[in-house]
Amino acid sequence: MKHTDPADVNWFVCDQCAFKTIRKNSLNAHINARHRPFEDIVWFECEYCAYKSKNKSNLKKHIMAKHTDPGDIKWLKCEQCSFETKRKDGLRDHVMVKHTNPENVQWLYCEHCPYKSSHDSTTYAITKNSKMSPDARAPIQYLKFMEPLLRPFMFNWSKTQSVDIAQQLNGGIRYFDLRIATKAASAAFYFVHNLYCEQVDAVFAAINRFLDTHPKEVVILDCQHFFSFNSNAHKRFISLIASVFDKKLLPYTPKTARLSLERMIRIRCQVIVIYRSFAVKLEEFLWPSASLPTPWPNTVSTDRLIACLNEGLKNRNYASGYVSQCVLTPTLWFAIRHLFSSLEAKCVLPLEKQKYAWLRKQKPGVGGVNIVISDFVHYQDNQFSREVISLNQKLLDKF
Repeated sequence: MKHTDPADVNWFVCDQCAFKTIRKNSLNAHINARHRPFEDIVWFECEYCAYKSKNKSNLKKHIMAKHTDPGDIKWLKCEQCSFETKRKDGLRDHVMVKHTNPENVQWLYCEHCPYKSSHDSTTYAITKNSKMSPDARAPIQYLKFMEPLLRPFMFNWSKTQSVDIAQQLNGGIRYFDLRIATKAASAAFYFVHNLYCEQVDAVFAAINRFLDTHPKEVVILDCQHFFSFNSNAHKRFISLIASVFDKKLLPYTPKTARLSLERMIRIRCQVIVIYRSFAVKLEEFLWPSASLPTPWPNTVSTDRLIACLNEGLKNRNYASGYVSQCVLTPTLWFAIRHLFSSLEAKCVLPLEKQKYAWLRKQKPGVGGVNIVISDFVHYQDNQFSREVISLNQKLLDKF
């Protein structure tokens, strides 16, 4: 498999979700764990205790950890040091990391990691005539009868991007921060940020076209918030995701340490969908919130924002992804005090200098940044993307 073109692989594909595998027994285990009715599940039971699992390999690990005398374990030992492990892949990874010269490794360089990301990615479509959306804050909702008068001011404080999805992709953005809502008397889904933005299917289609013409690119769609959604809406929205991206969707795995761009390209999966809702359990291609924490600084103070970003990186869990929200967030009363100004003038431009100063102090990899989001990512000929890409050189300089 290591030297086989993915197009020549005989995939075993689940007929109920986007999961696929090269092994039939893995497909059977997947169906047993994810899709079989509870009363029909085949359980693998421990002969020594009450433990049981849907997965045979989990049972083996349990017996090895809980019921096997260390003296009876066949340890795999490193030939170059005292390291030993129970697992072949653990020994292989150890040898690669500790005893292999980087010049002898077949590296896959990714110019897009750490990830460049846009905040409220679809607000470029907001206009002064856009209708108020259900995510608008409560005091504004109470003034809905004044909506025609409020829209121009809401426009100024809701727009966080000026270029469309295709331009963002061409500018290097690979992570998209999304807020989704339904609309009365419409079956369609819309992106929102106080006002209705673009229709979801048009944006998804643009992203899919880009991926079709760039087979070695990967995007992350972070479905952060849902408004006016019920269970049926979630099912319809998830069905839309599956119909657009189909086999490009990467099934969720908790073992993110082993997830690599190289592997995703090899199996032709180009889309990771983070789904921050109870409905995440409905499909295997939906990734839960815990796989990509995104703490919100929620401040209009540049100093407090930088302190929050640093503290977040200091305490982050490096077994998962992590989003650094490099954005200032105005409160409603801040916006009212500066009613005739805009988010761009009061929260974006004042941050530009400090944002890049902070970025240049960062490093990629363990102990560093992963995903960084920003407003108005097109500024200065996509300087934000270029600054984040340049962080990769620090990683390459280690080798």
